[in-house]
Amino acid sequence: MNNIFITGASRGIGLEITRQCLLQGKHVIASCRNPEKANFLIQLKEEHQEKLQIMSLNVEDDASVASCFQKLQTINHSIDVL
Repeated sequence: MNNIFITGASRGIGLEITRQCLLQGKHVIASCRNPEKANFLIQLKEEHQEKLQIMSLNVEDDASVASCFQKLQTINHSIDVL
């Protein structure tokens, strides 16, 4: 199974890449700054519960990046595509 990590997944190109990967049966870890406000991403999660994981990540904040990587290590998912 391919595990794909996508940043900026709440809208625009990131959201569409997330959608397309899910339609291809890939497992997606979708990240964005405010997951609780990412309505379209939340809808995708409802449709693809087992294939989509949503994580909080602000790539401009070192603490946010460190926290995200720590969570990835905790859930023990390998990332095949970034």
